[in-house]
Amino acid sequence: MGPEPVLTGAGEDIDPEFSRDGRKLLYAPTRTSFALTILNLSTKNTREVIEHSDQLVAPNFSPNGDHVSFFSHQNDGEIHLFTIQPDGTNLTQVTRGKGERNSMPHWSADGSSLYYYQSGPTQSFRKIRIGATENSLVVEGDGTRKTMLASMSHKN
Repeated sequence: MGPEPVLTGAGEDIDPEFSRDGRKLLYAPTRTSFALTILNLSTKNTREVIEHSDQLVAPNFSPNGDHVSFFSHQNDGEIHLFTIQPDGTNLTQVTRGKGERNSMPHWSADGSSLYYYQSGPTQSFRKIRIGATENSLVVEGDGTRKTMLASMSHKN
Protein backbone atom coordinates (compact mmCIF):
# COMPACT_ATOMS: atom_id res chain seq x y z
CA MET A 1 0.00 0.00 0.00
CA GLY A 2 1.41 3.40 -1.01
CA PRO A 3 1.10 6.79 0.63
CA GLU A 4 -2.45 8.01 1.14
CA PRO A 5 -3.58 11.63 1.07
CA VAL A 6 -4.29 13.32 4.40
CA LEU A 7 -5.88 16.44 2.92
CA THR A 8 -8.02 16.04 -0.20
CA GLY A 9 -9.82 19.37 -0.67
CA ALA A 10 -9.62 21.52 -3.78
CA GLY A 11 -6.65 23.87 -3.99
CA GLU A 12 -3.22 23.70 -2.46
CA ASP A 13 -2.53 22.91 1.21
CA ILE A 14 0.94 24.08 2.29
CA ASP A 15 3.20 24.37 5.34
CA PRO A 16 2.04 21.31 7.36
CA GLU A 17 3.02 21.28 11.04
CA PHE A 18 2.13 18.61 13.61
CA SER A 19 1.32 19.50 17.20
CA ARG A 20 3.89 18.18 19.69
CA ASP A 21 1.45 15.49 20.85
CA GLY A 22 0.85 14.38 17.24
CA ARG A 23 -2.94 14.74 17.48
CA LYS A 24 -3.37 17.85 15.31
CA LEU A 25 -2.12 18.99 11.91
CA LEU A 26 -1.82 22.74 11.30
CA TYR A 27 -1.64 23.81 7.65
CA ALA A 28 -2.27 26.73 5.29
CA PRO A 29 -4.90 26.05 2.62
CA THR A 30 -4.87 28.47 -0.29
CA ARG A 31 -8.18 28.86 -2.09
CA THR A 32 -9.72 32.28 -2.81
CA SER A 33 -8.10 33.67 0.35
CA PHE A 34 -5.44 32.53 2.79
CA ALA A 35 -6.14 30.65 6.00
CA LEU A 36 -4.61 28.62 8.81
CA THR A 37 -6.54 25.44 9.58
CA ILE A 38 -6.18 22.68 12.17
CA LEU A 39 -7.12 19.09 11.39
CA ASN A 40 -7.85 16.82 14.35
CA LEU A 41 -6.25 13.61 13.12
CA SER A 42 -8.44 11.27 15.19
CA THR A 43 -11.84 12.84 14.37
CA LYS A 44 -10.88 14.25 10.92
CA ASN A 45 -12.67 17.49 11.91
CA THR A 46 -11.13 20.74 10.70
CA ARG A 47 -11.28 24.16 12.32
CA GLU A 48 -10.22 27.35 10.63
CA VAL A 49 -8.02 29.39 12.98
CA ILE A 50 -7.87 32.53 10.83
CA GLU A 51 -8.69 33.59 7.28
CA HIS A 52 -7.28 36.69 5.60
CA SER A 53 -6.71 38.27 2.19
CA ASP A 54 -2.96 38.58 2.96
CA GLN A 55 -0.73 35.52 2.79
CA LEU A 56 -0.43 33.54 6.04
CA VAL A 57 2.80 31.53 5.90
CA ALA A 58 4.88 29.03 7.91
CA PRO A 59 2.56 28.30 10.84
CA ASN A 60 4.13 26.68 13.91
CA PHE A 61 2.64 25.42 17.16
CA SER A 62 4.31 26.73 20.32
CA PRO A 63 5.94 23.98 22.42
CA ASN A 64 2.91 23.65 24.72
CA GLY A 65 0.45 24.07 21.84
CA ASP A 66 -1.34 27.13 23.24
CA HIS A 67 -0.22 29.49 20.43
CA VAL A 68 0.50 29.42 16.72
CA SER A 69 3.09 31.69 15.09
CA PHE A 70 3.16 32.64 11.41
CA PHE A 71 4.24 35.45 9.13
CA SER A 72 2.10 37.50 6.78
CA HIS A 73 2.80 39.61 3.72
CA GLN A 74 1.18 43.02 4.23
CA ASN A 75 -0.26 45.31 1.54
CA ASP A 76 2.54 47.86 2.05
CA GLY A 77 5.27 45.29 1.21
CA GLU A 78 6.24 44.67 4.82
CA ILE A 79 6.29 41.15 6.24
CA HIS A 80 5.52 40.72 9.93
CA LEU A 81 5.24 38.00 12.55
CA PHE A 82 1.99 37.18 14.34
CA THR A 83 0.74 34.81 17.01
CA ILE A 84 -2.77 33.53 17.58
CA GLN A 85 -4.34 30.95 19.86
CA PRO A 86 -5.48 27.73 18.12
CA ASP A 87 -9.13 28.62 18.79
CA GLY A 88 -8.69 31.81 16.70
CA THR A 89 -8.59 34.27 19.59
CA ASN A 90 -5.89 36.76 20.63
CA LEU A 91 -4.36 37.58 17.26
CA THR A 92 -1.21 39.57 18.08
CA GLN A 93 1.19 41.31 15.71
CA VAL A 94 4.65 40.54 17.13
CA THR A 95 6.84 42.70 14.85
CA ARG A 96 5.90 46.18 13.62
CA GLY A 97 9.10 47.90 12.44
CA LYS A 98 8.67 50.21 9.45
CA GLY A 99 10.01 48.65 6.25
CA GLU A 100 10.75 45.30 7.90
CA ARG A 101 10.51 41.94 6.16
CA ASN A 102 10.41 39.29 8.91
CA SER A 103 9.79 35.63 8.13
CA MET A 104 10.18 31.99 9.15
CA PRO A 105 9.36 32.19 12.88
CA HIS A 106 10.38 29.25 15.09
CA TRP A 107 9.60 28.94 18.78
CA SER A 108 12.28 28.69 21.45
CA ALA A 109 12.17 25.41 23.39
CA ASP A 110 10.40 27.08 26.35
CA GLY A 111 7.94 29.02 24.13
CA SER A 112 8.99 32.40 25.49
CA SER A 113 10.58 33.69 22.27
CA LEU A 114 10.48 33.48 18.50
CA TYR A 115 13.59 33.17 16.36
CA TYR A 116 13.16 34.52 12.83
CA TYR A 117 14.89 35.77 9.72
CA GLN A 118 14.81 39.45 8.78
CA SER A 119 15.57 40.17 5.11
CA GLY A 120 14.97 43.91 5.30
CA PRO A 121 15.96 46.56 6.03
CA THR A 122 19.03 44.48 6.96
CA GLN A 123 19.67 40.75 6.74
CA SER A 124 19.91 39.08 10.11
CA PHE A 125 18.71 36.21 12.27
CA ARG A 126 16.76 37.59 15.21
CA LYS A 127 15.06 36.65 18.44
CA ILE A 128 12.10 38.39 20.05
CA ARG A 129 10.53 37.61 23.42
CA ILE A 130 6.79 37.21 23.21
CA GLY A 131 5.18 40.14 24.98
CA ALA A 132 8.48 42.07 25.12
CA THR A 133 9.13 45.50 23.67
CA GLU A 134 12.59 44.82 22.25
CA ASN A 135 14.16 42.34 19.88
CA SER A 136 17.73 41.06 19.76
CA LEU A 137 19.89 40.72 16.70
CA VAL A 138 21.40 37.27 16.95
CA VAL A 139 23.48 36.97 13.76
CA GLU A 140 24.22 39.61 11.09
CA GLY A 141 23.65 38.67 7.45
CA ASP A 142 27.41 38.51 6.87
CA GLY A 143 27.81 35.97 9.69
CA THR A 144 29.20 38.30 12.34
CA ARG A 145 27.62 38.04 15.77
CA LYS A 146 26.30 41.18 17.37
CA THR A 147 23.66 42.12 19.88
CA MET A 148 21.39 45.00 19.04
CA LEU A 149 18.20 46.07 20.72
CA ALA A 150 15.51 47.85 18.74
CA SER A 151 12.37 49.41 20.14
CA MET A 152 9.25 47.58 19.04
CA SER A 153 5.57 48.34 19.53
CA HIS A 154 3.25 45.42 20.31
CA LYS A 155 -0.47 44.91 20.17
CA ASN A 156 -1.93 43.11 23.18
